[in-house]
Amino acid sequence: MKKFIFLILLSSLLIGGDSRFKRINGVVKDNYTKLMWQTSDDGIKKNWYEAKKYCEELKLKGYNDWRLPTIDELMSIIDKNKYAPAINTKVFKCRNAYYWSSTETNNKKEKRVDARGISFKNGFNITYFKDYKDYVRCVRNFDKKN
Repeated sequence: MKKFIFLILLSSLLIGGDSRFKRINGVVKDNYTKLMWQTSDDGIKKNWYEAKKYCEELKLKGYNDWRLPTIDELMSIIDKNKYAPAINTKVFKCRNAYYWSSTETNNKKEKRVDARGISFKNGFNITYFKDYKDYVRCVRNFDKKN
């Protein structure tokens, strides 16, 4: 009987959602996408250009290859079962606010290039002016070595 209960507990831990993310000293590893994320933003709103530069210059936990995530990467950490914020709050610290992505989009009508972002209040993505100020959560790729 004890072995049976142990196997049930072990299988629930392996199948459960907590095995996807691992929070380690201020960063979060996503074992599904093989991306490493900042646990939280730095608390300072930035326009798109400043956000991109911030990530490119970030040195965190011994890594200097941080970057602004794509819209798809940012969407990958949205938790559609949560609201305000729409993210796993056991591993991420997050505001109910918009966060920049590196994904650009042509606004042919206005003859300019805008950028996309995500609202972590509800998980919606939006296209808006690069001059707006919003938060940023940087990302990097990782492999089994790091």
